[in-house]
Amino acid sequence: MTDDTKSEELDDTNETDDEEGDTETDADESPSAEGADSDEDAEPAESEPAAAPAKAEPAKGDKKADAKKGDDKKGKGKKADAKKARDEEPAKPHSIDGHPHDLPPMTNSEAIETLFTGTGSESVPTEPSRSSADDDIEDVTMPASSPKVLAIVLVAVLVVLGVGFAMLPANLKQDAVALLKGQDIIELRRNREEARVAEERRQMLANAPKFGTVQIVADPSNMLVTSPGQPAMIFPGSRNDMTYPSRTRVTYQDISVTEDFVFTIDGEGNLQNKTFTIPAFGATDSPWVQSFSGDYAASLTFVVCWPGQPAPVEEKFCLYPVPERAAELQWRRDWRPDPNETDPEAIIRLPGSITVTSDPPGALIAFNGQQLVDEETGEPHRTPYTFNTYNAPRDREDRTPLEVYLSREGLPLQLLYDGKASTRFGVYAHQFTCTLKDGAQPPAPLAPDAPADAPAPTWLGLCDYSYSVHVALVDPKPPEAEGSGEGSGAAAAPAGSGAHE
Repeated sequence: MTDDTKSEELDDTNETDDEEGDTETDADESPSAEGADSDEDAEPAESEPAAAPAKAEPAKGDKKADAKKGDDKKGKGKKADAKKARDEEPAKPHSIDGHPHDLPPMTNSEAIETLFTGTGSESVPTEPSRSSADDDIEDVTMPASSPKVLAIVLVAVLVVLGVGFAMLPANLKQDAVALLKGQDIIELRRNREEARVAEERRQMLANAPKFGTVQIVADPSNMLVTSPGQPAMIFPGSRNDMTYPSRTRVTYQDISVTEDFVFTIDGEGNLQNKTFTIPAFGATDSPWVQSFSGDYAASLTFVVCWPGQPAPVEEKFCLYPVPERAAELQWRRDWRPDPNETDPEAIIRLPGSITVTSDPPGALIAFNGQQLVDEETGEPHRTPYTFNTYNAPRDREDRTPLEVYLSREGLPLQLLYDGKASTRFGVYAHQFTCTLKDGAQPPAPLAPDAPADAPAPTWLGLCDYSYSVHVALVDPKPPEAEGSGEGSGAAAAPAGSGAHE
């Protein structure tokens, strides 16, 4: 049905109503039903939007009543204008969300005026289904946030972050700070691990026993060393029946590193005695060294510093000769037999004599592996005893005694006493002292302007050499308890130290 047809039907209906004399109250019967029909016709389908101008078609009975009221107010002349405005006006949806809004109740005449003329009770024409709520939806203005609320939120966030940071482990805190600073946390973690390992080692070393081992070496070797509180005779290794004097290249064990350690090197007449103090660990000049495992060790080497020559070591490690013996001792150190002499009988050695005493006396004596006995009676010699010859080996037919001579390598001397541990040590050339022979004069020293390659004055044939030694014999070492795992006090010392070097 077209709009023209609808208009004609409305006109016919109005005429019929005028003739019959129907009142307005007749047209207003069943207002609720009219409203329901109007709402149902006005609601568009949700799935299909309106494509062409369209208006909700009111019920037939309502049309008649509204048309009659329109004739009373406006007349038929206005109907054509309303029809023309309605045709030109595009259809609009009832609401922006596809659902009709709740509108205040309207009379039929007001609805007709709104639909066809747009001049009802509204002052400004508008969409019938549109309300002020729709305008609010399109133009929403958010209220400004309160600065106080923002400050509270900011403080709350900072508190949460601070509490979370405080609960982190120390290493993660460092990582977080490093990240904020732009640092490399991988390098930071590696350095932290190295520092942790170093600190663990430091703690381990700090808790390690504060005892160490001291080794004393000298050139010339086999010089007598004594120290308060330390034994003068040492048992080598696990042996309980043999000792040797504590001479250079000796090793002292279980020495406290928290206090000074003092010892003396005996020059035995040719060199000045040397007393040396090892400072406690931690001192600036302390020779104590702590290994990675926590053990302490100190090694000291002493050498002879000759007058008029540069010292080869620090002054505190110098051994000085007795002034009146320095020239002969230096010559003896450098003297060698003539290498051009090939006749064995012509080989010249420096002869000497040895005096041995012991406590207790009466100890048997063996020199260079041969026991000293009287060749005629077979009676062994005992301490105290002085000799410049010793017996030939027993398998040798020629029983002529052999001559005692000065040896740089050292010749072994051993004492045996019943009930005491045997004692063995070496006798070296530098231990002999020179006594000028009757009528001999010491050679004149070199002139200060003598060439550097000028031979030193010789002392050959001017000295009688002698060596005296006293030995305190000790009891054998008691056997160790089985399974104790403890070694002897000289366990760290070489078996050949001092006695047969």
